[in-house]
Amino acid sequence: MSHDVLFNRRIFLAAIAVAAPLTYANEAKIVSFTATPRRVHHGETVTLKWVTTGMRKLTLDWAPAANTRNNWRHRTDLPGEGSLTMTPEIDTIYVLTCEDGAGSACASATVRVETIP
Repeated sequence: MSHDVLFNRRIFLAAIAVAAPLTYANEAKIVSFTATPRRVHHGETVTLKWVTTGMRKLTLDWAPAANTRNNWRHRTDLPGEGSLTMTPEIDTIYVLTCEDGAGSACASATVRVETIP
C-alpha cells in the first residue's frame, strides 16, 4: 500500500470518527418535561414546562389519572420550549408527545389533587 493511499485512508477514518458524534448532537429528543408542584389542593395551579431539541410537532394530552379512556383533552402546535399553567380539578396525567419526522418521543407527569379536610 502506497504512502498516499495509507494517509488518505487514515484521514477518511478520522473524519468518520469526528463526524459520528455530531449526528447525535442534533438528534431530536425531549430534554425535560416537568409539572410543578406535583401535589396541589383543589383550585391551585400547576406549571408544566418542557424543553426539546429538533422536534417538529409537539402535542400535550391530559386526562383524569383514574380514568383516561375517552377523556383525553389535547393541545397542539406547542413550541419546542415553553410552559403552560393548568388548574386540574382531579388527579391528572399530562403527556407530552413530540415528533421529528423519523420517530416520536413521549414524557409524562402526574399531578395529585388533594382535598382540604
